[in-house]
This record gives sequence, structure tokens and C-alpha cells, in this order.
Amino acid sequence: MIIWLASYPRSGNTFFRSVLKHYFDLQSYSIHGDHRDIGANEGLGDLVGHMQGDKGTLDLDALRHDREIHVVKTHDLPCEYMQGSDEVIYVSRDGRDATTSYLKYLHRVAGLPATSLEDVIAGKVPFGFWGNHVHRWRQAVFDRIQFFRFEEITADPYSLADRLAESIGRGRSREPFPDFNSFKESAPNFFGSGKSGNFANQFSEEELALFELYSGPAMRLAGYSSSELDENEVAAYGAFCANVTDGNSAIGEAARLRAELQQARKRYNSAEQALQKERKLRHELSERHDRLRRYTGLELYRKVFPK
Repeated sequence: MIIWLASYPRSGNTFFRSVLKHYFDLQSYSIHGDHRDIGANEGLGDLVGHMQGDKGTLDLDALRHDREIHVVKTHDLPCEYMQGSDEVIYVSRDGRDATTSYLKYLHRVAGLPATSLEDVIAGKVPFGFWGNHVHRWRQAVFDRIQFFRFEEITADPYSLADRLAESIGRGRSREPFPDFNSFKESAPNFFGSGKSGNFANQFSEEELALFELYSGPAMRLAGYSSSELDENEVAAYGAFCANVTDGNSAIGEAARLRAELQQARKRYNSAEQALQKERKLRHELSERHDRLRRYTGLELYRKVFPK
């Protein structure tokens, strides 16, 4: 069977995988391969229980029909490679903390130093904006889906293990969970402080207002506000998320086309330069032929350069 361990980036997915490894000796895959970080760090991979594989190499049907539990991490939205009969664990984190942590990851690990906090808030990054991710997974239809919050599982991993033991039908280890410093030492660029509320030092008032516009309703959906959304509000927010996502896709497609146009212009300019060089060489060769004909006489020229 497959259990999808889903989350927006930087929301506790790695911590959750570590809990599964430590308490249940359950290793896990990542549909993304995690080649830049966990998959490239043996020490961290051991702590997390990471196994090699990705979307292109994993036989999901085989995992799905195996009696053993196979945990697969994903940051994707519900999509075609998932089935309604699969089980899902969704981990959410305060969107403001997740957003700032994701920005640091994009800078330090993903090689996108030009990304701004506004870009992440507005979803102009891989996996979109936090609110859309939460909304889509909260509306997803699976036979079984469980929701966890980062702040609760990191504060008390032992209670999380007890809850999981009942959920997956396995006894758990009683060994103390590894200290957070052991994770930090394994990958200092990958892990932040792990604390909640650090966003307060990162957001300006304008950025907080922008986050509220994009993801405020999702904070209520995920339980980070005492007020809940009614059905009409959920539907309206879903329409907003769809419009933003479509707009970002259009912007991304336009950027891709601009990049292709720039490359085409470069190729055209290179071809034009090559053509000019060819014309210049032909002209120089013609001049040499003319000089040779003048100096040696027409007959000798015809012998050297017969038609």
C-alpha cells in the first residue's frame, strides 16, 4: 500500500519522515528524488530513512498493490499519479513560517537567489503559493486522509508516534527521538531553526497584508484561526486560487516564450555573423583570384583555375 506524505515545502515533511524511521523503522521515498538535498546527504538520508527513487523510476502500481507500507513524500498537488484508494498524510505549517523557510531554501539549496519573499507569497515559485496548496489538499477526495500540523508534531513527537502506531497498526520504539542538533549538523543549509513564529522578523507590514490576501482564508482552513470558512467562502477562495494559479501559469509561459525568443535571436545573430564571415571570405578569395589573373595572364589563370 502507498501512504502519500504530502505537504507544502518546508512544512515538516522531513521531520515526519524521521519520526516514521525512528519509531517504526519505516523508510520512505520522495517522488521528487530529493537529489539536491536529502538524497545527496548520506547522514541526513539515514536520519530520515530516505530511499532512492523518483517519479521516473518508482513503480507506483507495484508499491500500491504490495501488502507492506510504502511511504512516498510529495510536494505536488493531488494529481494523476495518485489514486483515491491511496492513503494520505498531509502536514501543514503556519503559512508565514513555511513561506519564509521556503524562501531560504530556494536561495541556499535550489539555486534561485533572485527569488523574493513576494514571489513566494504570490506563488511565482515551484509548487505555487501556500494557500492554494492547503486548499487543494483540504478539498481532495481520498478513502483516508489525515491532517497534522507542524507545530504540534515537533512539540511532541512521542504523541505523534502514539497516534501513528494506532493508525498504521504497528508498535513503536521507545527510544528517545534524536536531538534537533543532529539534524542541523547533518545539513546546516537545509534546516532552519525549526521554531515557530520566526516569520515576524522577515515580513514587512506590506508583505503580511499580501500574505493575508493570498493565503489568509487557508490559514482558517488549516486551523490557524479560531474562525472557520463556510461553504460559500471555501468555494470563493477556491475560485480565487484557480485564477491566481492560471495567471501565474500564463506569466510563466510568457517568460518561457520570451526566453525561447531570446535564444532564437541569439541563434539568428550567430547565423548572420557566420554568413557575413562567409561573404567576406568569398570576397577576399575573389580579389585574390583577380590579382592572380592580372599578374600571371589569362591563360595561366585558366590552367590554375579551370572551369
